[in-house]
Amino acid sequence: SGGALTMEINGRLVIPISQDKYSQNSMMGIVHDASRSGKTAYVEPTEIVGPTNELRQAEGELRAEEARVWRELTESIIRHRKELERNVKVIGHLDVVMGRVRLGRKLEGCVPEVGEEGVVSVKEARHPIL
Repeated sequence: SGGALTMEINGRLVIPISQDKYSQNSMMGIVHDASRSGKTAYVEPTEIVGPTNELRQAEGELRAEEARVWRELTESIIRHRKELERNVKVIGHLDVVMGRVRLGRKLEGCVPEVGEEGVVSVKEARHPIL
């Protein structure tokens, strides 16, 4: 009276039933727990025991498949480690170059021209921070 109609105990859907009613008809399901007072039994109805078992089995198979996929991905990463490390370095370099380009545009900068003697003309040059 006033309590929850259903509960979950250890992944099992149970209904609270007075211990007296359960004693009269123990075929109504499996008791998974009891209240501290002992007046209430938490019973999984017989009708859902089979489907719940199937669900638990499917969940176990899903966990096994997830573990297999993670193992396979990990092995693939290990096999291609050198290529992945090289690609990370290249992507890092490209990121630095793109950052320079964005900064240059933001500061309205330009690429300096180097003369034949290797001299750079700095007319109208300004320090980006000053």
